[in-house]
Formats: sequence, structure tokens, C-alpha cells
Amino acid sequence: MYLSRRRKPTFPIVANLKTNRATGKQAALILELACMQNKIEVTFAGDHVRVIADGDKDYRFQNRLWREISETCEENQCFRILGVSHTTTPLEAVEGYDTARIFRELNIDNRYRLAWVETNPESRSMTEFIATVLANRGLPGRLFDTKEEARIWLFKPDEEITNVDH
Repeated sequence: MYLSRRRKPTFPIVANLKTNRATGKQAALILELACMQNKIEVTFAGDHVRVIADGDKDYRFQNRLWREISETCEENQCFRILGVSHTTTPLEAVEGYDTARIFRELNIDNRYRLAWVETNPESRSMTEFIATVLANRGLPGRLFDTKEEARIWLFKPDEEITNVDH
């Protein structure tokens, strides 16, 4: 289930079933969707885009999350993003690599300043891995321990951001 500022929670496979009976593959997908608890909230907060991305993560979640973020940034011409997540099931490593491809497809580039906080210590290593992948490809993103640290960095003047900071 995905929650967003634009859409109500949906279970697309369930909505497309014409009968009450599901094939084994459909039933497995319905069960998987029911077990995955995710939340995506992307809102324009005046001087930045605020993101909450909680729950189980997979490629579909990442793709949807970054599409909503890029749409909101483009609509509001605001490219400062403060993201906070509590990941219960992190991405697999190969899906972490795919984040860089998603960024390129969505034209998420150095116009963006992305400050992210992962509140679940057990999921932090995968978020660090993704931040490293992005940095190695010259894409934006920095991981912080607290929302306060992230906010301070996010609003630093550009001339105060060094290569180490970006």
C-alpha cells in the first residue's frame, strides 16, 4: 500500500480482479502487498520539499518515491529536499544501484540539494550504501544522523558547501 499526497491508498491488483478468486500468482502478490507497509508523503513546505518515506522498500517504492519528489520539485521550482525515513525492510544492493539510474531518468542532478535521515539504525547501512553510489556518480545526496543536522546543511548558502559536504 502506498500513501501519497495525490492518491488514496490503493491495491492495484485487487482492484483489477474480476472475480473473488485469484490465481496462485495473484494471491501471492495480494499477500505481498498486504504485508508491505509503506508510506510516502511528499509536500512542498515553502522553502523546501518535505519527504516522509517509511516502511518496506523495494524498486517499485523507490521509483514511485523519486518520481513524486521530482514532480513536486519541478512544479514548485524548489530543489531542496529534506527526507526522513524509517525503513523496516531495506532495499537489496542491486536495487540500491538502481537509484542512480532512477535519478538520471528523472533528471535529478546537481540543481538538487538532498538531505536525508534514516531513523532505523538497522537500515542505515543500506542508506549509506545508496548515498555512496550516488556520490560516486556525481549525483546529489547526503545522509545525516538527525533531522536538525540535515536542516542546517540543507539551508547553508551554496558558497559554504564544499565538495565534502555535497
